[in-house]
Amino acid sequence: MLSYNKAYILGSGFSKSVCPGMQTIKDLNDQLIESTQSEYKELKDYHLNNIALSGGALDSFESLCHLVLSKPFFRNKAEELQYKVLESQLINFISFKLNSSDFAVRDDFKEDLISFLESNCYSASGPNEHRNGLIISFNYDLLLEKLLYTEKNAVWNIDYGIPLQSYSQTKLTSPEDSCPLIFEYHKLHGSFNWFLAPSSQVISLNNVYKVDLEDESGRLIHLNDTPLFVPMSFSKLKFLSGSFFNSLWNKTLSCLELTDEINFIGYGFPSSDIDYLELFLKYREKIKDIVVYDDKSYQRLKGIFPTSRIIKDDGKDYIRSLNK
Repeated sequence: MLSYNKAYILGSGFSKSVCPGMQTIKDLNDQLIESTQSEYKELKDYHLNNIALSGGALDSFESLCHLVLSKPFFRNKAEELQYKVLESQLINFISFKLNSSDFAVRDDFKEDLISFLESNCYSASGPNEHRNGLIISFNYDLLLEKLLYTEKNAVWNIDYGIPLQSYSQTKLTSPEDSCPLIFEYHKLHGSFNWFLAPSSQVISLNNVYKVDLEDESGRLIHLNDTPLFVPMSFSKLKFLSGSFFNSLWNKTLSCLELTDEINFIGYGFPSSDIDYLELFLKYREKIKDIVVYDDKSYQRLKGIFPTSRIIKDDGKDYIRSLNK
């Protein structure tokens, strides 16, 4: 039976730690408010109007995402079209700001991170019934993909946990086909290299495909397309209701049931992920370490997870300590 020694769950604090230039939610909020780009004008005006009307109560980016993506009904067709424009601008704004080609793992941490990933991968030649580690992420950035592609491309392949069609191939790819080391990487909120087939109305396993970093034609074709990811909204039902994310989450939860130890790096259970807090509480006895950088999260999580080690530290320093 398949099992794991440890699972590491990565949050936005991890990406910010290994890539200081990576945008935070606050950065996104500030940049939208200061934006002069015409393609985001309606979204900016909508956000500023809500901030003014609420006396500042709706000034967060999470609130903006929730209001745009979770409106339960529309008064008329014009309002429905208005929110479709806002949704498109919001998704594209996030994608544009967080998927910059300039974002990469800092040079002084590349070797440390590769060592960490190597210790948590498995061999394609097996046996693989008991694997050392599983990496799970709430991030949709491509920091780890770019690192492995540029530094260790010849020996790595990524197993996203579910069968994804590759854009350049008509068959489902098997990660064991080409590379001796397999990195199992479950991205629970989607990824900037996953796309929904054109004209698809429902997100399912049959119509989501990946664009590999080495596939230049695929990247050029989808340069202006919006990748498949779940924004930082309080309500994620709109995205998680299809079979695709349901399959991914069920696979990940099944893996956690078979994992001895769970650790969080750079994830403090933000208010927009309140449903996940309830979900992970059932694994409370397995959770060993929760690494956060800010004092507010540190103090709050000590009360929620009294038997776990709540560590106030930088994510990259924590990983370096694991490598020793």
